Amino acid sequence: MKRAVLFCALVLLFTLLFSFTMAEETEPETFTSGDYEYILLPDGTAEITKYNGEARELSIPDMLDGKKVTSIGNEAFCKGTSFISMAIPNSLTSVTIPEGITNIGDYAFAKCTNLISITMPDSLTSIGNAAFAGCSSLVSVMIPKSVTSIGDKAFGFCSSLTSVTIPENVTNIRNATFASCSSLTSVTISNGVTIIGDNAFEFCSSLTSITIPNSVTTIGDVSFVGCSSLTSVTIPEGSTHIGDFAFSQCKSLVSVKLPNSMTSVGRGVFYNCSSLMSVKIPHSMTSIGDSMFSSCNSLTSVNIPDSVTCIEDGAFAHCDSLTSVMIPDSVTSIGDSAFVYCSNLTDMTIPDGVKNIGKYAFDGCKNLTLNVTKDSYAEQYCTDNNLIYAYTDSTD
Repeated sequence: MKRAVLFCALVLLFTLLFSFTMAEETEPETFTSGDYEYILLPDGTAEITKYNGEARELSIPDMLDGKKVTSIGNEAFCKGTSFISMAIPNSLTSVTIPEGITNIGDYAFAKCTNLISITMPDSLTSIGNAAFAGCSSLVSVMIPKSVTSIGDKAFGFCSSLTSVTIPENVTNIRNATFASCSSLTSVTISNGVTIIGDNAFEFCSSLTSITIPNSVTTIGDVSFVGCSSLTSVTIPEGSTHIGDFAFSQCKSLVSVKLPNSMTSVGRGVFYNCSSLMSVKIPHSMTSIGDSMFSSCNSLTSVNIPDSVTCIEDGAFAHCDSLTSVMIPDSVTSIGDSAFVYCSNLTDMTIPDGVKNIGKYAFDGCKNLTLNVTKDSYAEQYCTDNNLIYAYTDSTD
């Protein structure tokens, strides 16, 4: 027994020592050439890992010590231990990246707060996570057509950025890629994009319109939340999913048409779109989601198709400009607080097929008379909740 325990201990010790030795052996050597530190990649080319200079206008060299530069490493020009730390602002106002570089790493230029312009080469294929995040003086950027991948938060918090074009080889606008770009007025999304990720354009408060190409199938959670100047948006045929709160707090959005391909809509998609006046819900949808139009207090017209079977919790809560809503016969369930405080709602007919009405569904609808069938579930609900109702058949 003791021999077995000793043997296991020796095996474990050997494994740990071997792992440590291997880790030391695989750690790349760092070289210095002028203001640059770099490592050699497996193919013999160089990756810049740190810039120690104080230039204002910088042209990054394409060769270091005779080695071709193909990559800019993580945090290479970001002075500070990490993006979330208080970085030391550097003096860079413009950067030219040479031909041959294919990759810009994570946080590579993050918090370069004086950076106004960046020139990228046609060889570039990848821009890393938060690569230019917090570059608050960056005004415009031309992303080369060669780029296929742009990372999360790549241009987040670039508060002076006014326009951007997404190249056609990019298929996914990643999470928070342009979040809080508060001066962004123009976005061109090429026809190769299929996904607009979570938070992609959140709080881009100067964005007035956005055209989403036919290639896009998914619009992520809170992707355009707080785009308070957005007046119109075109959601194309082919789009099938809009995530939670995707357009919430777009307070200038007046109208929207959902495509017939739309099958899945998350919670609160148009929550607090206070200028939204009308909306057409396509026949492809079977439910109106939680808080979908909650606090859309300019909404006067909504068309609910006969494909809808469920009006979910808070769907039209606080829509105090609605005067009437036609509930189709297909609806079987009306959720909690679905029409709460729709204070100008005067008329609604509850079909016989409705077998569930949630708590507080019509609370605060002080002018509402519900039209119901005698001895129906809806009549009993009205009786139980002291709601005013009338029979749909005048002879009853």
